[in-house]
Amino acid sequence: MKRFVLFISILFLAATTLFAKEKKMYVTVKNASVKSGTGFFSEELFSLSYGDSVLLIEEKDSLSKIRNGNGQEGWVSSASLSKRKIAKSGFSASADELALAGKGFSAELENSFKKEKKADYASVNKMESRNVDLNELKQFIKDGGLEGADE
Repeated sequence: MKRFVLFISILFLAATTLFAKEKKMYVTVKNASVKSGTGFFSEELFSLSYGDSVLLIEEKDSLSKIRNGNGQEGWVSSASLSKRKIAKSGFSASADELALAGKGFSAELENSFKKEKKADYASVNKMESRNVDLNELKQFIKDGGLEGADE
């Protein structure tokens, strides 16, 4: 009887470990907005920084439901997460540079693009610096008769 109980206990522990859905993930972008739902205009609950670790609870389309170390839960873009541990270090590279390097982009590659003049970095930098208020964007969508303002 003791062997049977021991066998069942081991089987139960193995099954719960095997079927555990939560996986540890790491933030790969400078700032990731965590929202209350999967809609574009869902309320922003909090933000995560480069290298933060989270638990992956659920995946839906291109979004992931996560839980941070404080127990807060929300939805974030799956593209901003990685299974690979991100090392936060004391050297001088910015979070943007580290994120790009993690995706195979380097200063040498950027310089080769600049020499060949195939990329307009000034325009990219200008677009990245723009911040559009979500309420203004929502109103713009409604005024233009476009779909998606109710998400």
